[in-house]
Parts: sequence; C-alpha cells; structure tokens
Amino acid sequence: MPPGSSIRFTVRVSIFVLTLPITWPIYWRAVSGEDVTERLHHYNQQYPVTYRSWFESLYKDKYYYMGDADLTSAALLLDVSSYYTGLVRRVYCDPESAFLNLPFTGKGGRFARNVMNFYNRRLVALANRRWATGYYGKRNAGWRELYDGFVPDRRLRKQISHGLRRWLKCELINLTLMLLRPVIRANEGSAGIHTQVSTATASTGAGSSALS
Repeated sequence: MPPGSSIRFTVRVSIFVLTLPITWPIYWRAVSGEDVTERLHHYNQQYPVTYRSWFESLYKDKYYYMGDADLTSAALLLDVSSYYTGLVRRVYCDPESAFLNLPFTGKGGRFARNVMNFYNRRLVALANRRWATGYYGKRNAGWRELYDGFVPDRRLRKQISHGLRRWLKCELINLTLMLLRPVIRANEGSAGIHTQVSTATASTGAGSSALS
C-alpha cells in the first residue's frame, strides 16, 4: 500500500472510532422513530472541521522528519500530550457532554489545531534544513525512549515540557546549520538535497488532495 494511501486509511479509521460515540446514538434514535434532524445537522457541521484538522494536525507531512530521531521524538511527545490534554482529559471530566462534540471544534479546538499545526510546520522546516546540510539522522544512534505513560492528569506537564525542550534544542541546532552550505550528493546532482523530502511530499500530497 503506498504511503499516501496508508495515511488516508489511518485517518479514516481513527475518525470512525472518534465519531462512533456520536453517530451510534443518532442511528438508534432514528431507528426508534425519533426526529434526529437537529442532531444530524450539528454533526454534519462539525465533521468536515474535525476530519481536516485531524489530518493536518497529526498526519500531514510527517514523512519529512520521521527518519530523524530528534525531530520525531519532539513530535511524539507534543502530539500525544496535546491529544491527551485537549481530547482525553475532557472526556474523563465530563463524558456525557464531551461525546456530543467532535475534536477540534469550538474555540478550544481551533486553538489546539493552530498550536499543533505551528510546531509541525517548524519541525518540517528543521527537517528540510537537516537534510540539505547533511545533518539529517546524525543523532539517531543510541536512542532509548522511556516514558512514564500518558495519562490525563498533571503528569502530562512533564511530557509537554520534555517535548518543548526537545523542540527548542532542535531549533538551536538549526541556527548553527544555517551557516552551513547545502550538501550535494555526488550520484544525485543538484536536486539531491530534495530527494527525501520530495518523496514525503508525494506521499502526503495524495492525502491532501483527497480532502480538498
């Protein structure tokens, strides 16, 4: 299965699981003869926002930096912590009302989406710089990632701060890489510095077009 197809499949499965607590009651109410027009209208308004936000925040352009341990670990910590902070904690606190609204909707959802999109764009830019200067994957050896586990309580602060420190460290390394010249691969010509990220673009671009 091509990478772009696998991403679309993963997004659709995860969205199906997320929406099931809302769609299942609507279905049974409709079967029982209840008027679900208002509920269905509310759901249909939220679904496109959630689908696009879910893809853009958690999946888009991940192939740019999945081969670099520094960048991937920062994304893992920030993504999962954001997921638990913005989605899981709300369900734990008030499951009945939380399941009435899809993720990334409302003011809080827009804020979470914008934050996640911002640091994801920065990680992509850092990956491009690392690849262009030959630094991509230089720090991959000897990694051992051990976490306490992600739970929707105050312990999330530890993972968030850990992820922010990783991100900041990558930004500082990027400042030094800005002084280096791009690396040209002997067997790839002048376009060599874009080989890997072009593959990522082709992979994720298919998913983007499917959502337009």
